[in-house]
Amino acid sequence: MRSVKVCGTTGDFCSAHKLLTVGGEATVQRSVARGKKIPGFTVIELMVSITIVAVLATIAMKAYEPLMMKSESVRCSSNMRSLHISLSSYINDVGHWPQAPTDTESENVNEEFEDWWIAEMKPYDVPELLWKCPTVYRLVQHKNPETRPKLHYTPSSFDSIPLSPYRWATQPWLMEIGPHGNILFMDGSVRNVTDFIH
Repeated sequence: MRSVKVCGTTGDFCSAHKLLTVGGEATVQRSVARGKKIPGFTVIELMVSITIVAVLATIAMKAYEPLMMKSESVRCSSNMRSLHISLSSYINDVGHWPQAPTDTESENVNEEFEDWWIAEMKPYDVPELLWKCPTVYRLVQHKNPETRPKLHYTPSSFDSIPLSPYRWATQPWLMEIGPHGNILFMDGSVRNVTDFIH
């Protein structure tokens, strides 16, 4: 066996070759010259990189959640204000607050109540999606469609006297069933339930 030194065509990398004679034929065994490193990551460097990325992702998710909740709360308030405009139009046209039927004998009273409100307000540019709070919608997506609420804003019950909905300034028109605790009043203002606790 004899060793020779061969340089590549670019002249920047030299490797030692050992000529081996196996069965009468010469073969070349190559070994990298001392002092030269193969480029790449070590296992330690890779583990540190993965850990840093995981920590940054966790921090980003913690910062993202409050921002998302705030954004959904604003959209929820906007939905309630749009419903206020439609309810006001309904009162102007019909002369009183929508009178949901109360004499139902069905087992699915809640579902009939929700369907009635959706159908009654549809002519006033109220799609079903407007009745949904974005946060509640996100939280109940994985649940059975039969148990999910269709209305995320519960309407108050007023009698059929024309000005009943405007008689009491503190009587809410709609109350959100979600985590924001938004309440819609007759003047179109949306306030949080915590405003009344303090």
